[in-house]
Amino acid sequence: MTDDLRRALTLGDRIDVYDGATQIDGTGSFIALQDHILIWADSTGYVRFQHIGDAVNIVKVS
Repeated sequence: MTDDLRRALTLGDRIDVYDGATQIDGTGSFIALQDHILIWADSTGYVRFQHIGDAVNIVKVS
């Protein structure tokens, strides 16, 4: 799964991150993906480290 995300996302891409059906802190920006940890900036600019597990969904915003 993480290899697919690395190919699909590049630095600065706008993303929505969901825990189940609940969106986490608005549309943010992709920073990096490392060892099942998504590093991204949320809608307020706060840098977040999100473990990618079964319930986490990441959607690239076009």
